[in-house]
Amino acid sequence: MPTDAPGSTTSPIEVEIVSPERQYSVFFDDVRVPADAVVGPDAGPAVLYAGLSSERIVSAALLNGIARYAIDIAADYARKRTVWNVPIGAHQAISHPPARAETAPAGARLLTAAAAQAFDRGESGGIQATSSWPAERSGGGPPLPGPLSVEWKLPGSLSVGSKRHRDQSLARSPAMRLLLPIIVAGSAVLIAAAPAQAAPKDPAKAVKAQLVAGHGVRFSETIKQVSDGTSSVLVRRSGTLQFGKGKVVASDITGTFASGKGNKPERTIMIGRTFWTSGGLYRSGLPKGKTWYKRPSALASGAVTGLVIQVVDAAEPSTLAALVQKGKRGKSGYSGTITFKQLGKVSRSLRAAKPVFATPDTDITYALTLDAKGLPSRLTTSWEAAMLGSDRTYKVETRYRGWGTKISIKPPPPAKTSTKLTR
Repeated sequence: MPTDAPGSTTSPIEVEIVSPERQYSVFFDDVRVPADAVVGPDAGPAVLYAGLSSERIVSAALLNGIARYAIDIAADYARKRTVWNVPIGAHQAISHPPARAETAPAGARLLTAAAAQAFDRGESGGIQATSSWPAERSGGGPPLPGPLSVEWKLPGSLSVGSKRHRDQSLARSPAMRLLLPIIVAGSAVLIAAAPAQAAPKDPAKAVKAQLVAGHGVRFSETIKQVSDGTSSVLVRRSGTLQFGKGKVVASDITGTFASGKGNKPERTIMIGRTFWTSGGLYRSGLPKGKTWYKRPSALASGAVTGLVIQVVDAAEPSTLAALVQKGKRGKSGYSGTITFKQLGKVSRSLRAAKPVFATPDTDITYALTLDAKGLPSRLTTSWEAAMLGSDRTYKVETRYRGWGTKISIKPPPPAKTSTKLTR
């Protein structure tokens, strides 16, 4: 029947399953179809169910995968979660339910494969699989935790919650007998495997273990200033930090002002206490043939673009320890406030940088995000500028990647280096 046949109307059904297909209630009111559109004439239901076989097989495969994924999550958590130095999976009360839950999906996967093979041979594979399910199910399946049940409210409308299923006739249909136990198995394991939120690891200890000579970390950051309610990007910066024994011994950082015509990247290399800067304001102030300006002291983050910096050094264990002590623990890290004076007492890099536009009592608001190993992956800081008559706030976001990467920072070629400026 054409979908736009006179007398036929459709009404969308709101379903809780996320799917690209929509479902509808279809109403027929004296719809007339031509004789050549009649299927059967007496075998219409058989033709209909044969056409539904492929849908049943695909749905079963999808739900088999969900159940398999849920069991994998439970098993992985049981192996990794330890209490009193023993994985919780070593206890029978934990290990037996996931093992038992595995049996129903395992049988369902075999039946689904048999149904797919039968369908490929031109047989009614979907009906074969659903009719075979009760035999496999008689061996028992995973117990359903307490109040959990599955409710089929409308065709294709699945709700997992604390209610009982209402439509018993639909729940008893062949397709439901195949799909329902698979969904139940997946739902049961997902609920059983939901872990308590583990506390984030100690970032100070994690970073301290990374401070090995010849290794380092890469980073990128964005510095914004907020003035009169308007936020704008001031500087973008990226680079590498090279570690020595217990500290950063070299860096290679490139910064660029976000606004202004003709802005050129400014690159600064720091090795020990020697600094080389190229580009930026120095691109036209060096003798002919020279591209690097060498000097014994400077800002490692840049001669000009480094005037506003990330004031919290995530590569310093002492700094991270202060953030943990002063901050509040969250799901993935720590957040809080610390003054420049408090941070300066533990941060050698902050004392060396001598940041401008700040006073000892200025508060630094921070949020530190840690990865699974307890290493910093993202750090945001903000503080109000201490400038006469200024209403300005600086916000810095730094992202870290590749902790432990082998890094070797070299000085620029001597032939391209000058210790003097022409102007």
